[in-house]
Amino acid sequence: MEEILNEYCKLSNTGLLLLSMPTGFGKTYNVLNFIYSNYKEFAAQKRKIFFITNLKKNLPDKELRDRFIKGGNKEEFDRNFLFIDSNAETVINNLLKFDHEIPDDFKNTESFKKLKKYVEIYKNKQLPKEAKDNFKTQIRQELEPAFRTVIQSKIKRELQN
Repeated sequence: MEEILNEYCKLSNTGLLLLSMPTGFGKTYNVLNFIYSNYKEFAAQKRKIFFITNLKKNLPDKELRDRFIKGGNKEEFDRNFLFIDSNAETVINNLLKFDHEIPDDFKNTESFKKLKKYVEIYKNKQLPKEAKDNFKTQIRQELEPAFRTVIQSKIKRELQN
């Protein structure tokens, strides 16, 4: 696996590699080793390492962070690592925190009001897991995209140039 990572990520012209292997093959473990062992070289060449996955559990960012900390490189991790959540996760994690910064034009829309209500309900720690999952699905599939559309429409209308 280490040879494959080196060949495709360091030596090939594209630097692209799709690892499609069964569970238990050590993909994540080996990729974390590769990232930790090579991030300085990539940074020096102004190159980036992208680890993209459709499941958050496949990207153990805390494990990678711990590796950097144990190696005395916490600042390197903070400077070089960026975790990007989905739109829905970002809304769930931040909407209530930044509610006071959202302009009233947006807050007064039905899509925002419903989105905020669902996020508040979702954040209820006593809500059963099945109900949380349903609210999260609604936020992800309908409410966040609807509110994003409101924002995009307003931007297009007011900033045509």
